[in-house]
Amino acid sequence: PGPGPSEQLAFVQGLLEEERTRREEAERQLQACQADSVVNKRYSASADIVQAQTKMQELQKERDTFEVALGSAAADLVKAQSKLTTERQSFDRTREALKARIADLE
Repeated sequence: PGPGPSEQLAFVQGLLEEERTRREEAERQLQACQADSVVNKRYSASADIVQAQTKMQELQKERDTFEVALGSAAADLVKAQSKLTTERQSFDRTREALKARIADLE
Protein backbone atom coordinates (compact mmCIF):
# COMPACT_ATOMS: atom_id res chain seq x y z
CA PRO A 1 0.00 0.00 0.00
CA GLY A 2 0.98 3.69 -0.57
CA PRO A 3 1.84 6.28 2.02
CA GLY A 4 -0.81 7.11 4.51
CA PRO A 5 -2.57 10.44 4.92
CA SER A 6 -0.19 11.67 7.62
CA GLU A 7 2.81 10.81 5.46
CA GLN A 8 1.25 12.58 2.49
CA LEU A 9 0.52 15.59 4.68
CA ALA A 10 4.14 15.65 5.92
CA PHE A 11 5.39 15.38 2.33
CA VAL A 12 3.15 18.27 1.18
CA GLN A 13 4.14 20.33 4.19
CA GLY A 14 7.81 19.68 3.33
CA LEU A 15 7.18 20.85 -0.24
CA LEU A 16 5.39 23.96 1.03
CA GLU A 17 8.27 24.71 3.41
CA GLU A 18 10.81 24.36 0.57
CA GLU A 19 8.69 26.65 -1.60
CA ARG A 20 8.40 29.21 1.21
CA THR A 21 12.18 29.09 1.74
CA ARG A 22 12.82 29.57 -2.00
CA ARG A 23 10.33 32.45 -2.16
CA GLU A 24 11.95 34.17 0.86
CA GLU A 25 15.40 33.76 -0.71
CA ALA A 26 14.10 35.17 -4.01
CA GLU A 27 12.60 38.14 -2.15
CA ARG A 28 15.94 38.74 -0.33
CA GLN A 29 17.77 38.61 -3.68
CA LEU A 30 15.23 41.00 -5.22
CA GLN A 31 15.65 43.44 -2.31
CA ALA A 32 19.43 43.20 -2.60
CA CYS A 33 19.21 43.88 -6.34
CA GLN A 34 16.92 46.84 -5.73
CA ALA A 35 19.27 48.20 -3.08
CA ASP A 36 22.22 47.77 -5.46
CA SER A 37 20.22 49.53 -8.15
CA VAL A 38 19.52 52.47 -5.85
CA VAL A 39 23.20 52.66 -4.86
CA ASN A 40 24.25 52.44 -8.51
CA LYS A 41 21.79 55.18 -9.48
CA ARG A 42 23.05 57.37 -6.66
CA TYR A 43 26.65 56.70 -7.67
CA SER A 44 25.84 57.41 -11.30
CA ALA A 45 24.01 60.60 -10.37
CA SER A 46 26.92 61.64 -8.13
CA ALA A 47 29.35 61.00 -10.97
CA ASP A 48 27.17 63.05 -13.33
CA ILE A 49 27.07 65.89 -10.80
CA VAL A 50 30.86 65.81 -10.36
CA GLN A 51 31.31 65.79 -14.14
CA ALA A 52 28.93 68.74 -14.51
CA GLN A 53 30.71 70.65 -11.74
CA THR A 54 34.08 69.99 -13.37
CA LYS A 55 32.77 71.23 -16.72
CA MET A 56 31.30 74.31 -15.01
CA GLN A 57 34.69 75.05 -13.41
CA GLU A 58 36.40 74.68 -16.78
CA LEU A 59 33.90 77.05 -18.36
CA GLN A 60 34.39 79.53 -15.51
CA LYS A 61 38.17 79.43 -16.07
CA GLU A 62 37.62 80.04 -19.78
CA ARG A 63 35.28 82.92 -18.95
CA ASP A 64 37.81 84.42 -16.53
CA THR A 65 40.55 84.14 -19.16
CA PHE A 66 38.28 85.73 -21.74
CA GLU A 67 37.36 88.57 -19.37
CA VAL A 68 41.06 89.25 -18.67
CA ALA A 69 41.80 89.26 -22.42
CA LEU A 70 38.79 91.49 -23.05
CA GLY A 71 39.91 93.92 -20.33
CA SER A 72 43.41 93.98 -21.79
CA ALA A 73 42.05 94.58 -25.29
CA ALA A 74 39.83 97.38 -23.97
CA ALA A 75 42.82 99.00 -22.27
CA ASP A 76 44.84 98.70 -25.51
CA LEU A 77 41.95 100.29 -27.42
CA VAL A 78 41.79 103.23 -25.00
CA LYS A 79 45.56 103.72 -25.37
CA ALA A 80 45.32 103.55 -29.16
CA GLN A 81 42.43 106.03 -29.21
CA SER A 82 44.36 108.40 -26.95
CA LYS A 83 47.45 108.13 -29.15
CA LEU A 84 45.33 108.66 -32.28
CA THR A 85 43.73 111.75 -30.73
CA THR A 86 47.16 113.12 -29.76
CA GLU A 87 48.54 112.46 -33.25
CA ARG A 88 45.46 114.02 -34.85
CA GLN A 89 45.87 117.15 -32.71
CA SER A 90 49.55 117.32 -33.62
CA PHE A 91 48.68 116.91 -37.30
CA ASP A 92 46.05 119.67 -37.05
CA ARG A 93 48.54 122.04 -35.38
CA THR A 94 51.17 121.25 -38.01
CA ARG A 95 48.66 121.83 -40.81
CA GLU A 96 47.57 125.16 -39.31
CA ALA A 97 51.20 126.20 -38.87
CA LEU A 98 51.91 125.30 -42.52
CA LYS A 99 48.84 127.23 -43.68
CA ALA A 100 50.03 130.26 -41.70
CA ARG A 101 53.52 129.91 -43.12
CA ILE A 102 52.16 129.66 -46.68
CA ALA A 103 50.02 132.73 -46.06
CA ASP A 104 53.10 134.59 -44.80
CA LEU A 105 55.05 133.60 -47.91
CA GLU A 106 52.35 134.76 -50.28
